[in-house]
Amino acid sequence: MLSIIIVSYNTAELTINCIKSIYNQTKEIEYEIIVVDNNSKDDSVCRIQKEFPNVKLIVNKDNRGFAYALNIGIKNSSGEIILSINSDTLITDNAIEKSYKFLKGNLQYGILGVKLLNEDNSIQPSCRNLPDIWNCFTEAFFLINVFPKSKIFGRYYMSYFNYDKTIEVDWIKGTYMMIRKEVFEKVGLFDDEFFLYSEETDFMLRAKRKGIKTVFYNEAYIYHFEGSSSKNNPERVYKMVHKTKLLLFKKNFSFPRKQILICIQYLSMINRVVVYFLYGVIRLNREYIKKSFHFAKALF
Repeated sequence: MLSIIIVSYNTAELTINCIKSIYNQTKEIEYEIIVVDNNSKDDSVCRIQKEFPNVKLIVNKDNRGFAYALNIGIKNSSGEIILSINSDTLITDNAIEKSYKFLKGNLQYGILGVKLLNEDNSIQPSCRNLPDIWNCFTEAFFLINVFPKSKIFGRYYMSYFNYDKTIEVDWIKGTYMMIRKEVFEKVGLFDDEFFLYSEETDFMLRAKRKGIKTVFYNEAYIYHFEGSSSKNNPERVYKMVHKTKLLLFKKNFSFPRKQILICIQYLSMINRVVVYFLYGVIRLNREYIKKSFHFAKALF
């Protein structure tokens, strides 16, 4: 059995459409849908209760973050495989059935991700290498942007990655994560210190150290309307990403790598303040200047 967990926060329409797409595209396997609502202020809870009486709905009294809510869903699940899927997604082409059958039939893998598509059908990058000193350095100093196809400078984001084949990877985007329940017994649940962002990176770092393999499965794809629930407040997003990266490094690395990675992260933020501001001034582009100020405020 598969347990599908959706964490919802003020995304009523997106969550409703996501659930509809699951029911429409998933007919041949046994599954349950669990929605964990993080104390939404919109009509999410009422609409889900009314339109989907068979969905297991858990309503948190307050919003303690994505990882905390996801863990509640996992604890209340019945399946031997867990699928964490974002509310801003649409299932197409029997993606859940295909990926579930693949993971069940390939016991060497513990975690699975699928192809993510943007609204215009372009591929959304969803595989990376895990963070290390070199990868973070190339990101901090824009080398990853200048040489995206380089296997030396572009190694972190893997811009050269071939999304047309199934292959073992270090990291998949948390938008769609299918995980064997036994993996949680070895690795533990998601760390709820990560309110939003980096929780999947922390989990996959721990999983890799336990010998758990992650696979990108190219035969299934879904649509992801990226950032639909958080794009209205860029300053808050930058601040949260910065904070969770610092937490990630402090938790998962020891001296001296931890200290080096933290320094690189601060340099990355400062570089973005300076570069975006100068670019905005030279190009007379207010958006880049505004972005520069957002990064500056996120530092404090």
